Amino acid sequence: MKRTLLASALAAAAPLHAQAGLAVDASAASGYVTRGLSLTSRPVAQAGATLTVPVRRVTLSAGAWSNLEAAPYDGDVSMTAGEHGPNLTELDLWADASATLGGVSATAGVLRLTYPNEQVFTPAFNTTEVYARLALPNAPLAPRLSVNYDVQKVRGAYVEAGGAYATRAAGLPVSVGAVAAFSYGQALREGSDEGYYYADEGLTHVDVSVSTAFQAGALRLSPVAHVLLARDELARVVGPDASRGAKAWIGVTASWSGALQR
Repeated sequence: MKRTLLASALAAAAPLHAQAGLAVDASAASGYVTRGLSLTSRPVAQAGATLTVPVRRVTLSAGAWSNLEAAPYDGDVSMTAGEHGPNLTELDLWADASATLGGVSATAGVLRLTYPNEQVFTPAFNTTEVYARLALPNAPLAPRLSVNYDVQKVRGAYVEAGGAYATRAAGLPVSVGAVAAFSYGQALREGSDEGYYYADEGLTHVDVSVSTAFQAGALRLSPVAHVLLARDELARVVGPDASRGAKAWIGVTASWSGALQR
């Protein structure tokens, strides 16, 4: 639902001499949970766009992703405070290059995270990451590994390792996925003036998801449900003065993609 997921899927599926493509998506979710952290505890709207251009054996991609809080969330977890009406809380821009060789899909890119508001998540939190992805999409359980390294504010790595089991139920594709996430250098460090995302290093959380997809005219609808088992203290936070070892969120994404005419 976020950032390079759509682009990575498009790049992995792109044939060698495919045309340039454009994909757009819009999502509704019960809350904004990213990397195990609950940034908003009420419903949000999210939208993204991805442009892909195949160049020889490499697919170049660029895109944007945004998160919108529908209303002020006083008294709940929110990325803003004291605001009125719908509020754009995050806008991310990214670009990467992908290639597939011998059944291995590899991606490398750069991600810019920006927070345009003046309260809670402010422009002071803006940062830049570089990332790399490795995946075996055709192997059993489709194993994948991703590393995001914050090069500006936190200067540490966020790592995910996981896979998915694909099957069919009631004529629809069903994917059951599991991801284990780790912090290496992104935890609170005493005496350091650098930022942090987690309270401790090592395993932060495990995310188990179930998703499906079906076509509705020109749109592809993809419902998903997540259950997170949080180990890190900050990943356990679900509200003001409230934390849980397990939390859940649901969402649905409507997406469209097509080839650009030459």
